[in-house]
Amino acid sequence: IQESRGYNTGIAYCAKQVEFLSYCEERYASRPISTRYQANGDNLLSFLYEKVLSYTEKEMEKKLTINLFYKGYQS
Repeated sequence: IQESRGYNTGIAYCAKQVEFLSYCEERYASRPISTRYQANGDNLLSFLYEKVLSYTEKEMEKKLTINLFYKGYQS
């Protein structure tokens, strides 16, 4: 179980991590690289507010479809 948990967690969170990192690259480009991608309260809150809460219904359906595809693919 432990071995597959690490793999499954990586699959589940990879797209979300890439989305957060690209958001930080765009939003905090003026910050030094050493702090630009740190997940702290301010970065996470602004990401959630500006990106996640602003998803349209169509974007949410697309993300759900992609997630379901990956879950089916790994089974």
